[in-house]
Amino acid sequence: MKKADARTAALQALLQVEESEGYSNIVIDKTIRRLELDSREAGLASALFYGVLEKRIALDWALGRFSKKPMEKLDAPVRELLRLGLIRSFLWIRFPILLPPMKRSTAAARQARPALRGLSMECSGAFCGKRIPFLGPKRG
Repeated sequence: MKKADARTAALQALLQVEESEGYSNIVIDKTIRRLELDSREAGLASALFYGVLEKRIALDWALGRFSKKPMEKLDAPVRELLRLGLIRSFLWIRFPILLPPMKRSTAAARQARPALRGLSMECSGAFCGKRIPFLGPKRG
């Protein structure tokens, strides 16, 4: 069995918090232990997870500007994946050396199919070259 990655762990933890309203620190810790992530993947999973929780309102506002569907009408896994993609892009801008290259089809994305078809690339493509001030300073 292929080992889970940070994005999968963050997605699973975010979905659990949304469904059961669990305590975030307990949920992410249990998810990291259950998936047996190494320290690097665990750190990235935590950064993605807490980044989405901290910036959720701003992320939804930004994503809502480029999505044809309102955020509340999207399936929970799709919403969380879009949030994760945007926060991951923000983290890459701030810390490019620390993050591995983003894979187009991750285990997290496969988990959210079929509701995700075409939507993730459509929305993430809308942000290419755009500055989103509430997510942090522009690099360069």
